[in-house]
Amino acid sequence: MEVKIVEKEAFQLVGLAIKTKGDGDPSTNDISKLWDRFDAASSQIEHSIKPEIKFGLMTFPDHWKHGEPFQYMAGVEVNQFESLPEDMESAELPKQQYAVIHYRGKISGIGVAYDYFYREWLPKSGYEFGNNFEMEYYDGKFYGRDNPESEISFYFPVK
Repeated sequence: MEVKIVEKEAFQLVGLAIKTKGDGDPSTNDISKLWDRFDAASSQIEHSIKPEIKFGLMTFPDHWKHGEPFQYMAGVEVNQFESLPEDMESAELPKQQYAVIHYRGKISGIGVAYDYFYREWLPKSGYEFGNNFEMEYYDGKFYGRDNPESEISFYFPVK
């Protein structure tokens, strides 16, 4: 897998969020069900910049360890937070440097991207994990959970 280092300006997201451990089959777990709810409700979001581009934002509490609950938000980028739809939340992300990994395949196989980042690339890279969140980036090349041609980019904050 190839890793690119990029810098992204600060931005804002609006979406639906849940507390989860992120366990189970990624094509049927609670995160997958959240995406179904978000896709049905996303047209209600005002001020979205590119509604076809979606983000999966994972926010981790202080001293978080793998297997513990975290917040997952399915959302879109907005240019302001006015009039949030019912049950939706907002998030502001800072200007940040990211290690970006591109994945192609069924959603059930995304664990390989996380394993590569945390077990192989990060320990040898000279970088440290740089914040309390990470993101999935879904653009027009994501064709569905079970499509082997679907593409996702993973953004891991680094410093």
